Amino acid sequence: MSNATDTENDIVNAFVDALETLAFISLAPSEDCSAPIEAILSTIDFAGESLRGRLCLIASESFGWYLAGNVLGTDPGDQEARDRGSDSLRELMNVACGTFCSKQKLAGKIELSLPHSITLDIPALWASALAKPGTHVFDADGHTIAFWMEELA
Repeated sequence: MSNATDTENDIVNAFVDALETLAFISLAPSEDCSAPIEAILSTIDFAGESLRGRLCLIASESFGWYLAGNVLGTDPGDQEARDRGSDSLRELMNVACGTFCSKQKLAGKIELSLPHSITLDIPALWASALAKPGTHVFDADGHTIAFWMEELA
């Protein structure tokens, strides 16, 4: 199994690869750590022989629209992009998790759960997420996002 630094690098690279591949969105370090407006928490669980965990992402609802718009080739304000924003965040989680598991070279059978999304109570949960070790905050084409992995027993 990889060491902690390799794991953190693989998490970042999985999200970078997924966003660039799915929607041509680039990540840059963010100085802005303010909570996204109308934030959504998206998660996906995975289990391999050597590692079980949950990838987590907090992004604004408008980032979901932006992501959907880029995937669909429409404006983020189009109704179709708005209707598919949460689906696009869950698909991002699916692709990022598959990419992460591949980078980790997990042995044996790897199981992925269905991704989930919920609306957040911003102040408490955003601050809690930022306080977690291993949380990465990035600017994704003008949208602040945060992601991390939680190991599961």
